[in-house]
Amino acid sequence: MPSGTLGEVIESKSQKWKKGDRVVSYSSWSEIYVVDESAAQPAPSVEGQSDSIALSSLGMVSMTAFVGLCEKEIGAIKKEDVVVISGAAGATGEYYSSHLLRPSSSCA
Repeated sequence: MPSGTLGEVIESKSQKWKKGDRVVSYSSWSEIYVVDESAAQPAPSVEGQSDSIALSSLGMVSMTAFVGLCEKEIGAIKKEDVVVISGAAGATGEYYSSHLLRPSSSCA
């Protein structure tokens, strides 16, 4: 079943990716998989943090919350809006909450 994945390029014919690059993509979890160069993005990293951060707070969780809040055809919240977050105990709800509670919160 496909999902967000984190990987390391072990071989590449691409001009964009070279051996050793860390990437995130949407593919099946396996020891080895092949993706088109356009289907991968550089894996975000934070010094001192586990590589798995690319799949959590810097990955799909934050993207899900951001799109829900800011995408023009989905959330598009405005300052005067009241936002109710049910089930904010999860990671995406936590991101929503922390983003909305910041005075400088913006979708720009």
